[in-house]
Amino acid sequence: MKQETASPPKATLRAQRRRFESFQREYNEERPHEALGQTPPADHYQLSARRYSGRIREPEYGTGVEVRRVHHKGDIRWRGECIYISESLGTELVGLKERDDGDWDIHFGPVPLGRIDRKGRFHRPKRQRRRRKPARG
Repeated sequence: MKQETASPPKATLRAQRRRFESFQREYNEERPHEALGQTPPADHYQLSARRYSGRIREPEYGTGVEVRRVHHKGDIRWRGECIYISESLGTELVGLKERDDGDWDIHFGPVPLGRIDRKGRFHRPKRQRRRRKPARG
């Protein structure tokens, strides 16, 4: 994209925007894509049946789930203690569900965030290393 749209850049912002729009149109409406059976993405696009109201709904949690609102600094109150979860979830609702071993799994909607052990310590899931794709050359 950079090579086709910005090397070298156009002299004005308007001209650069036209170049980007031209690239976007060609990429989405004309250029075939191998993953789409050599057809352009526009041939596969469908308008969503769902309406977007401009507001994202809060996650809903089922029965047996304790719900806490994350404070703007990223922590929740849990059994008289403040436990830091993530500042990026400030003001969001998280759900906690007790496990058979007495620890609590904590989720943001369907996304697992980790667990709180019986001593009130938060444990994030171990990160899985992604395999790097070899560089083409």
